[in-house]
Amino acid sequence: MPKRDKLFQLVRSLSKTEKRYFSIYTQLHAKSENNDYLKLFREFERQETLDEGKIKLNLAGERLLDHYAVTKSYLYDLILKAMRSYSKHSEDKRVLDLIQDVEFLTSKGIFDQALLMLQKAKEIAEQNGLLANLDLLLHWEKRIHLASRFVCFDDQRLQTLGGEQLDVQQKRRIQNKLWVKNAMLTGKTLGRNYDFDPLLGFSEMEWQLVKALEGHARNELPITLIEVKTKVANGQLEEGLQILISLKKSWLEQKIHMEFPLLFIQILVGIMDLLFEMDKAKELDQELQAAQKDSEWNQLNDFVAAWVRCTPIFYAGYRAALQRDELNLRQFLQAWDRRPILDQLYLFGYETKATFFVGYSCFLRRKFEDAEHEFAAVCKASDDWYCLSTLFSAWIFRLICQMEMGSWKKIIRLAERFKALVDEHGSLNYPKLSTALDLILKCTNGNEVAGGLSEFKNLDWQEIGLDSNRVNLLGLTKIEWEAHTQEDLNPSEWK
Repeated sequence: MPKRDKLFQLVRSLSKTEKRYFSIYTQLHAKSENNDYLKLFREFERQETLDEGKIKLNLAGERLLDHYAVTKSYLYDLILKAMRSYSKHSEDKRVLDLIQDVEFLTSKGIFDQALLMLQKAKEIAEQNGLLANLDLLLHWEKRIHLASRFVCFDDQRLQTLGGEQLDVQQKRRIQNKLWVKNAMLTGKTLGRNYDFDPLLGFSEMEWQLVKALEGHARNELPITLIEVKTKVANGQLEEGLQILISLKKSWLEQKIHMEFPLLFIQILVGIMDLLFEMDKAKELDQELQAAQKDSEWNQLNDFVAAWVRCTPIFYAGYRAALQRDELNLRQFLQAWDRRPILDQLYLFGYETKATFFVGYSCFLRRKFEDAEHEFAAVCKASDDWYCLSTLFSAWIFRLICQMEMGSWKKIIRLAERFKALVDEHGSLNYPKLSTALDLILKCTNGNEVAGGLSEFKNLDWQEIGLDSNRVNLLGLTKIEWEAHTQEDLNPSEWK
């Protein structure tokens, strides 16, 4: 995965209007005409892939290079400070701005206006499920009544205010448990085991609250993605696709995609991956074109724009890999090297899979040493759980490469590390894979290793991952594995 620099991430995440605002803001707050922070900002803004050596070369002779790390840190804080004063349109920001207005009016003793502002903020918070903000607003209502010596406090409100806050706090506790449950469900798809259920023992009323929270747009995404993953695992691809399409339509209608663009990308990636696996090329192209046409969204910030531009290139490379089309695969690699890239793209597994494609291109040309090197780079991304099947495929390809290069000792070392990964992340879902690796670890020479490797022929490929008959990298791994294990490898000559 690429190096992630926090300042680079922040600068490239800004929209054009946010960048323009920061330029004006920093000029107004500059201590002199020679503004080091704006100069450094401009350099980071021009970068598509981070190259600090080039930045320092461009700034040669500038005084900021004498205290480069300090200037970077201050610039980071300055951007955040500027963005706090920049008017964003998310509902969270609207409520936070209103809370600041409430605090100011209260400090001036204008309690009636403060309460009107507070009521407006509460309506926005309730409509959008902002429980944390709602809890804070109820707390501010108490403070206003206390500051006014209870002049604004009627008896009826006195009786209901405490109960409202307790109700909101209970919803927040249930929301937290619901999020823990969603995280556990995601973990279970990797074979991780949990010995408790955070929702166990809930009362009838608490389950009603869970259903209400799940139904809100801000909370429905995790549970919906889990539902889709379950259906895909059971072979119900069309059903999973329709769920995501319905969710996408809902987000577009409510403009939620503008407020949470990175979450919206998760929905689009899910739709595109399923269309790709179902070999619906026409529908996939339509989705890619729709993302490009929504200029209000795809120009929201550099990250979204980069994702929109990278995605068609990525799927072209994926298709070339699965078709074992070495020529188009090399063309993809040339285009991918010129792509706009941001650090956050690793979240969707693009970088990991692109590295896999580089290794596979070498593999098809029988450059096994180069291929093993690229597959090893994929294997280093063991924390990139979005690509677990890609990760396992890369490990198996490494075994094939070492088999072709005739090194049984390296095969055993690889098998040992591979088994440790399987036992950590997939012991429940991939028991037969772990057993096959165990056989290799017991071998003492090349002939025994060849016999142990043959056990991979007997693997149930559907059991160790996605259905290998579908379009995916694990299916590709199965094809290559069976093709190479049928050859006469002369294991007695292995080192």
